[in-house]
Amino acid sequence: MAMSVCIITVCLNSAKTIRKTLDSVKSQTWKNIDHIIIDGGSTDGTLGIIKDYEDSLGCLVSEPDNGLYDAMNKGISRATGEVVYFLNSDDILCTPEVISDVVHAFQFDPKTDLLYGNVIYKYQNRQERRSFKHISKKNILFENLCHQAVFARRRLFEKVGGFDTDYKIAADYDWILRVFFSGLVVRYLDRDIAYFNAEGRHRDDIGLSEKERLATKLRHIGWLAYKYGEVIYRMGRKYRRLASRHNKRER
Repeated sequence: MAMSVCIITVCLNSAKTIRKTLDSVKSQTWKNIDHIIIDGGSTDGTLGIIKDYEDSLGCLVSEPDNGLYDAMNKGISRATGEVVYFLNSDDILCTPEVISDVVHAFQFDPKTDLLYGNVIYKYQNRQERRSFKHISKKNILFENLCHQAVFARRRLFEKVGGFDTDYKIAADYDWILRVFFSGLVVRYLDRDIAYFNAEGRHRDDIGLSEKERLATKLRHIGWLAYKYGEVIYRMGRKYRRLASRHNKRER
């Protein structure tokens, strides 16, 4: 049987953007997709748009929730696919072949628990492609891995749990850290996965975002060890940048 992929989209009053999201899923060449929509009780026409796609949806839940991560956990509880992916209601998959390529990567290495690729960040007047090839357990505490880059086997949620709803902004980062430090198999796929709205909720309160991200890091390492590691990592990254510029001038 062909591998089943569950795509979970959480939304609330997303009428302006969700059609493109739904189209990007419907256009995938890999057809064994269970698309779950968890709606927080939209009143702006979002549900009317979603109903236009009933033939390609696996499940629609529309009810009040206790925030973004509560809604994402609802999606996990309803997921039946072997692989789970969260696609925001204002983001889209890069090409129709994304899911097919991801499935083939999981099939190539059945031991892989989590797979991540690259993301194109969309700003108001520009876009920026970010490769996460350099991300590993060694530097994840000092780096960022966009959740729109990440695919996980459903069994992984049984091992590390869902999203911690005590966090308002950084629960996805907390979850990623838990996975990286769990000893599970994490792999990189050199492929663009999604266009990500970089003007979203995490930028509305940068102070809270930074506070929560630090709290998640300190779950895994002491304060002094973290600050020391951060200094060493930043110095190393600066040195590598300078060395790269020097090498380019020498060519």
